[in-house]
Amino acid sequence: MNSPKALLIALALTACGGGAAQTHTETAGPAATHEEAPPPAETHQEAAAPAAPPPRVRVVDACNDEAAATISASIDSDDPFVASLAYGAASAYVAVAEGRHSITIHGPEAGGNATLGLASDVLEADQAYTVFFVTQGAADAPFALYTGDDDFHAEEDGASLRFFHAIQGVDDVDVCQPGSGRGAGTPLFADVARNALGSAGGVRYADVATGEVSIQLRAHSSTVCSGRPIGTGHFTAAAGMTYTAIAIGRPSGRPRAAAQLMICSDAPAGDGTCQTVALSAH
Repeated sequence: MNSPKALLIALALTACGGGAAQTHTETAGPAATHEEAPPPAETHQEAAAPAAPPPRVRVVDACNDEAAATISASIDSDDPFVASLAYGAASAYVAVAEGRHSITIHGPEAGGNATLGLASDVLEADQAYTVFFVTQGAADAPFALYTGDDDFHAEEDGASLRFFHAIQGVDDVDVCQPGSGRGAGTPLFADVARNALGSAGGVRYADVATGEVSIQLRAHSSTVCSGRPIGTGHFTAAAGMTYTAIAIGRPSGRPRAAAQLMICSDAPAGDGTCQTVALSAH
């Protein structure tokens, strides 16, 4: 900081008879210096964000072939994360590491632990997935695996439903809520191909009311939900829950199995458990 300049004041005093001028010089006082100590440095140490939960996977056995009487599932190794699963059953969700994985389905130990299906997929943290094991029927690929993301949030006061078609020998179906008598039903999903998830307007889940829900399958028709009825299943839906309905069975051919619905509770609200309900004529 520069010091203030000295102030020089000359006063000329004239005395009677003329006197010499007197000069008074005032020197400014020492410069005042104000040096404030800098404020202490602020330190902001934010807590590290908690790690996201690992992905979770469950396996659904929708294949009634004798070669797959029981199956096991492994990821990236021969060590199973699902040890034993029978037709019409599903495993609980199992936590696995995130990233790309190879998922392998093995047949019964008595059959030499043969590899029946193999798929590769990227599993993301804080997500849940379902692996559907089905009969494909091709000579070079008799079985197949399909993966679906399960993390759909239903409305708090409603429920949501997803549908997977795995009935062997049955072509495309419409998924409906039954109409009165033999009248056309209300569509949930239209023209669902075998071994595929239904979609309504690009969305895999359809809204359903809470309480008893009736799901009717019909052969696909140009007028949706007016084709030949295949059967109707019933279950109770809870508020805030999402479900997957998996149509399974082999009404004709061998080994024969009645057409049924597996109703599975989905993440994030559900624990992945499933129940099997009959597809009746009513």
